[in-house]
Amino acid sequence: MKYHSRSPEEWRKIDEEKRKFDRVPQLRRRSWIYFFVNILLVGAVMIMIGIFKLKSSTPFSVYVKMNDEYTAGEKIFTQIRLVNSRGKELKIIISDVSIEVVDESGSSVHMQEIHPDLSVEIPPYDYVLLMKDTFSVSNPGKYEYAVSIDTNIGKYRFVRNFIVKYDLNLTFSGYHPYYFPGESPEYDIVISNNTLESVDVVVSPGEVYITKNEKYLDRRSIPGFEGVVPPKSSRLIFHYQPAVSFMEKGLYTIGVQAMINGKMRKTELPFMVISKKDVSMKNISILFDYYRVAEGIEAKLFLVNTSNKNRFFEVKSAVLIVYSSEGEESESVKNLRVWIPPNGKIELMSKVFNIEDLKGMRAIVEGDEKTLTKEIGGGWK
Repeated sequence: MKYHSRSPEEWRKIDEEKRKFDRVPQLRRRSWIYFFVNILLVGAVMIMIGIFKLKSSTPFSVYVKMNDEYTAGEKIFTQIRLVNSRGKELKIIISDVSIEVVDESGSSVHMQEIHPDLSVEIPPYDYVLLMKDTFSVSNPGKYEYAVSIDTNIGKYRFVRNFIVKYDLNLTFSGYHPYYFPGESPEYDIVISNNTLESVDVVVSPGEVYITKNEKYLDRRSIPGFEGVVPPKSSRLIFHYQPAVSFMEKGLYTIGVQAMINGKMRKTELPFMVISKKDVSMKNISILFDYYRVAEGIEAKLFLVNTSNKNRFFEVKSAVLIVYSSEGEESESVKNLRVWIPPNGKIELMSKVFNIEDLKGMRAIVEGDEKTLTKEIGGGWK
């Protein structure tokens, strides 16, 4: 019987091949171990980051309900909501709230402060309305709306950005919010420029109309206009005298539309025809608003209706007085017809006072039977 053997070199190659095949499962096991170890490490890091974020994040957030874009001079209405994004009820006490709107250069264009000392309870994943704000911006650009809230658990600041674009508006001069049966009002239709620059304007022929219950009572064409509108001023487009007398009580709408510099513009304003106005000013109160602008301090005077009824009355005269370290200045209006919706408010007057500081404000509003007064700041003492 013969036995065949291999050379030492052949046996060495065979042994090396065996070792290679034996190491493959080991390497595979080792790679899976490394994989799972890395997953565990990443998971641990993510958990630690999550815990840190939960501990360092604010206990609530603020949502400012407003649009992203507005036109120059347009009224901007905002709602400030406190949002609880956690799974348990949030209880806080709010002592101070401040609002500031600044432009790209950091200059303040609107400011408001309240000191409510308000106790708030917000259910899980819910919100409460903290306050409403109304203002306008005359110049186009990018703006920052900042809300600062001082609570019993800390001070917090929230920011919302918005854009104001340049624009022109068609509106009515001589408009009143209510009339009596048989009156024949007249209007001037004007194009207004609320910005700080002169604008070349081309207005195409358009139309003006009056409706009631969506039916046209009067409708006619208006001519075009071409010219320059200086900053913060208006130009007459058309003098309009409706060909209808308002005999029937109720809600009406007056509107105008035309192309301005190639863009359609439309303005509609409501008015009421009533049999008699309110003589009493019961449930009517005064509200101030003021903020810094480039020229000084812009002060506004509002009348607020705290009842659930429409109120129609005449303001015989209204005076707004501001007090500063330089003395006092005033603005007044006379013989205004006022319509305030239920639980609503209207702006009675607005004036930019060329002053550096504001020490106090006083308002005197005279109606048919009663005079309302209000004062803040004590600057007149």
